Amino acid sequence: MISKSLFGKSFALFTIVLAMSLGATTARAQTSSFTYQGRLTDGGAAANGNYDLQFALFDSLSGGAQVGSTQTISTVAVSNGVFTVSLDLGANSFPGANRFLEISARPSGAGSFTLLTPRQQITSTPYAVRSASAGNADTATNATNASQLGGVAANQFVRTNDARLSDSRPPTPGSTNYIQNSSAPQAGSGFNVSGNGTVGGTFIANGNVGIGTSTPKKRLTVAGDMEVGTSNSDYHHLRIGGGNSDGFLYGSFVHFADGIHLGYNYFADAAGTNHIINPAGGTSRISMQYGAIVLATAQASIVEPVNRVVVESNGNVRLGPSTQLYAAAGDENLRIVRGVVDPNGNILAGSGFQVSHPSTGAYDITFDRPFLAPPAFVATAIESCNPCVVVTIRIELATASTVTLHVERDVTAGSPQSHSEGFHFIAIGPR
Repeated sequence: MISKSLFGKSFALFTIVLAMSLGATTARAQTSSFTYQGRLTDGGAAANGNYDLQFALFDSLSGGAQVGSTQTISTVAVSNGVFTVSLDLGANSFPGANRFLEISARPSGAGSFTLLTPRQQITSTPYAVRSASAGNADTATNATNASQLGGVAANQFVRTNDARLSDSRPPTPGSTNYIQNSSAPQAGSGFNVSGNGTVGGTFIANGNVGIGTSTPKKRLTVAGDMEVGTSNSDYHHLRIGGGNSDGFLYGSFVHFADGIHLGYNYFADAAGTNHIINPAGGTSRISMQYGAIVLATAQASIVEPVNRVVVESNGNVRLGPSTQLYAAAGDENLRIVRGVVDPNGNILAGSGFQVSHPSTGAYDITFDRPFLAPPAFVATAIESCNPCVVVTIRIELATASTVTLHVERDVTAGSPQSHSEGFHFIAIGPR
């Protein structure tokens, strides 16, 4: 009970009874007002007469924040302590959280209000007003917790007069007339799906798959063109099983520039990185480039296959990784070095060798890469008939790496003299 010194009286609020003013009315729209009934004592005795009452809604029993505005009702008749009022604190004031009603009272028109404590908790009955603002119920197509609907939107149920019911096939669980959503194989039956679609996970086909054909004879049959990669810069590889390792058809511009490649136990990816599948085995590669074909091989433990044969667009055939021309004859693996040298020892044509001219008529030809044994060597002079004289080129020394020549002119019959003269040469020897 709260003492009020201004009037020398005290008020107390006892048992509160709440009742909805909505009653059983169903023909008109529901409002947010409800009937509040309480018992008021004044100075310890049941109050009688007219009183002014104030009502405020809070979110806590004490302290907290006020919800909405304060509602004042004047000249409320109290008889034997009992009063009844109609309150409308707004439907939005009751979202489902706890709410507490704070009441103040005074004799009608007499001074200030006296706060009655404690606040009274609003029980469940007034929350029925929330149905007036439950917007979801107005537009819902799914019942949130309706087991009788199985979580299916009501507008998805088939009516008895729906044209779709003309199909006589039974839509029962496990029916072969429909695709089943299951990881277990469905009984054999055909189906035809039109339109576009996406498979988000793994698609497994236990039979043959046909693209562009309805009669695939292999696991995958494509009737039409097929691409690996979507452009000339989209590098991917196609793997083919091949015993203890794999074969690959691939492109790798970063590593090999233009071309496609067929390899065994080896491929280079889009970033140019080498991949050797079985490090214990050798590797091989056939490359097809602009006007050229390359055959490359390597023993185990070598990073990648090494060019062994290059067929160029002009018909030249190169053996080995160097830029020299090679030829194979019989059972021998031969290499050819040719050149043209002027009288001063300058190289006019050819590659793979160097020339020194230490003295008149003397020339040393040194090969960039020595032969396995001294090569066969032929040289002819570049001479003019003014006057015509006999020029002799004599091989004084031949090793696997160097051939020493001496050039002479028979200016006086029977008396040859050393003379610097240009010449052609060709050396053929084992690689």
